[in-house]
Amino acid sequence: MENLNMDLLYMAAAIMMGLAAIGAAIGIGILGGKFLEGAARQPDLIPLLRTQFFIVMGLVDAIPMIAVGLGLHCAVNLNATILGQAISFILFVWFCMKYVWPPIMAAIEKRQKEIADGLASAERGRKDLDLAQAHATDQLKTAKAEAQVIIEQANKRKAQIMDEAKAEAEQERNKIVAQ
Repeated sequence: MENLNMDLLYMAAAIMMGLAAIGAAIGIGILGGKFLEGAARQPDLIPLLRTQFFIVMGLVDAIPMIAVGLGLHCAVNLNATILGQAISFILFVWFCMKYVWPPIMAAIEKRQKEIADGLASAERGRKDLDLAQAHATDQLKTAKAEAQVIIEQANKRKAQIMDEAKAEAEQERNKIVAQ
């Protein structure tokens, strides 16, 4: 009977550990998403956010396991297990900070630079378009003003030619009348 109780206890502990691991994984996923949102909104706070991210991630991961360990403490001596988990967690955080985090941050910074360059390029393009439109408008105004001057000169020349033609016709008429 006692073996059955111990077997059930071990099965319950295994189920609790599995559920705790699933819960911790979900929590870490949510935490990672929130970290990326915060990093995108305020890139200058990334060092502070990174530290808080790893601390909270460690707590989210460690607390369910520690709770399971403490719950089983009365049935099985798990002191070495808890110590092992703490050491494993510290090594995991160190490994992530050393090898996992830099490539992720490099990718984020590269993407931020690409986005900033794209936005700057779009802004330059918009300014160039505005300048081109202003230049085209100025050229159109200048062309209209020049056309108006040419039309006025043509009208003056027309009036001058008509006056000359009238004067010449008047002279011819006077010449014919005088004969």
